Amino acid sequence: MARIDLPEAQVGGAFASGVRVGFNKWGFVLDFIVHDDRVTDDEAYLVVERVRLDPSAVQSVLEVLSGKLDEYEGKFGDPRA
Repeated sequence: MARIDLPEAQVGGAFASGVRVGFNKWGFVLDFIVHDDRVTDDEAYLVVERVRLDPSAVQSVLEVLSGKLDEYEGKFGDPRA
C-alpha cells in the first residue's frame, strides 16, 4: 500500500452529513455538506469540503467504500437503523 502523509492541519477532518455529486467530461466533484443552522430553511446547506476526482478513480472509490461499508455493518449493524 502507498504511504499517505496527512498534514497536521487536516488531522481533525471535516464532519459531513451528506454529499452532493456533480460531473463533467473531465471529472467528478463531491461536495460534502452539512445543514446550515444559521437559517430556517430546511434545504440550506454548507459545503464543508469539495473533492475533485479523476473519472478513472471513481470506480476504485466505490469499490473501497462498498467494502468498508460491509465491514462497518458487520461490526455495528445497518447505519440507517
